[in-house]
Amino acid sequence: MRLLETEIVIDAPPQTVWAVLDDIERYPEWNPALPALRGRTTVGQRVVGTLRQPNVPEREVTPTITRIVGARELRWLSQAPGGVFSAEHIFILEPNGDGGTRVRHNEIFDGPMADERWPSIDTNLRTAYHDLNRALKARAEALRDGVAGLHPAIGRAVSSPPAGAVTGRCKCAREGGG
Repeated sequence: MRLLETEIVIDAPPQTVWAVLDDIERYPEWNPALPALRGRTTVGQRVVGTLRQPNVPEREVTPTITRIVGARELRWLSQAPGGVFSAEHIFILEPNGDGGTRVRHNEIFDGPMADERWPSIDTNLRTAYHDLNRALKARAEALRDGVAGLHPAIGRAVSSPPAGAVTGRCKCAREGGG
């Protein structure tokens, strides 16, 4: 197993950073490492996109979302056929004492091919992740004084809710609740 670790401090609250990470449809506007990602950030769902890193040809990625803790954690897992290589991508958002966010952006590589690919990962992918971190910082800080979206699907027309979806309803006095 190999661990690629990066981090950055962003002068924006975790909710704002989360709103940027969760809205994958807008990745082409800011994300140099994953400039094209499609799908929905829902646990168990597969997203499809392009991974771009220095000195390596672009390649399609098809990770499955494995964990979401709103404004705190986002994980997805990519697996090569035959179990020769897996990569668990992790974003951990931690509020700091001054209203900002520390983002730990890591990836765990496992399987027989992990050691063989490690020199390229440690050099080229690390550079791509540092570029992504800086772009995330710029995007979130530019949006820090705005209203952070809870999820990109909220406020947009959704043809039908996914199976098991929960609907939140306001129960405050002005909406007729108690």
